Amino acid sequence: MKDTVTSPRSPDLRDQEVDPTTCEVMPGHQHAASDVEDLADSLAALGQLNPVQILEYPDGRRYIAAGRRRWMACVSRGLSLRADVWLCTANEDVNSENLARAIRIAENTERKDPSAMDVAFQLRRIRVENNFASAAELGAFVGMSESRVKRYLCVLQASDFLMETARTKSLPITVVVELMRCEKLLGERTARKFVKQTADGCLSAQDLKKVREKTKNSKKPRKPRKPRKQRLEAKLRTTGDEFLALVAREPKATTAYAQDFVRRLTQLLENPGPDSKSSLV
Repeated sequence: MKDTVTSPRSPDLRDQEVDPTTCEVMPGHQHAASDVEDLADSLAALGQLNPVQILEYPDGRRYIAAGRRRWMACVSRGLSLRADVWLCTANEDVNSENLARAIRIAENTERKDPSAMDVAFQLRRIRVENNFASAAELGAFVGMSESRVKRYLCVLQASDFLMETARTKSLPITVVVELMRCEKLLGERTARKFVKQTADGCLSAQDLKKVREKTKNSKKPRKPRKPRKQRLEAKLRTTGDEFLALVAREPKATTAYAQDFVRRLTQLLENPGPDSKSSLV
C-alpha cells in the first residue's frame, strides 16, 4: 500500500456476511450514530442494499470505514452485516486512515438510501405475498414493532405528490406521517406548501404537529349562547340550591331567618321597587 491513498482500490473481499458485534467505529473519525430507527426499519423490510466498508487488520480488529449507521442498525435489530472487506497490513494506521477517508467520499457520492415510501411499499408487498391478517403478524415477520408497521402502511393513503416527494427526498417516516395528517386536516391543495417547505428542510415533524394543533384549535366551533331567559333561570336555580344548602348546614341558626327572608323576598317580587335589594338586608 502506498503512503498516501487518493482513491480507494478495490476491496479484497466483497459481500461478506459479518457479525456486526465484531466491528467498531474507526478511532478519531466517526461517532456511533444514534438515530437509526428508520434505517433499521428499511433493513428489516428491504434488506441491506449497500454493503458496509470494513478495514480488517491481521490481529482481527475490524473498523467501520464507511456505513456506521447501517452497522448500528444491524446491531440494534440483531441482523448480520453485509460488508466489503479491505485487508490491511500491520502497522499502517496512517495509510488505513487515508484509505477510509477515500472510501467514505466515494460511497457518499454514489450511495442512495431507500426512503420511507420504499419501505412502505415493500411492507405492503410482503403482507400481500404472505397473506398476513394483521400488522402484528407482519411486524413479527420483518422484526418491526406493530406500531411502526401501522405507521408505514398508513402513509400509503397520502397524495401522489406527497408520496413522490417522500420517495425522492428520503423523508423520515415521522415527517411523512405528519404531512399526511396535515393533508387530511387541511386538504391536499393547502397542505402542498407544507410538503414543499418540509422537503426544503424548513419544517420538522414537530413544526408540522404545531401547525395541525393550531388549525384544530381555530376550527373548534363556539358553543351557542343560551337565551337570556334560560340563563336567568339557571342562575336562580343555582342561588336557590346554595340557599337551601346553607339552611341545611345550620338549621337551628338559620331556619327562622330563612323563613323571614323568604317572606320578604316574596313581597318584593309581588311589588318590586328601586330599593328592593337594600330592603332584604
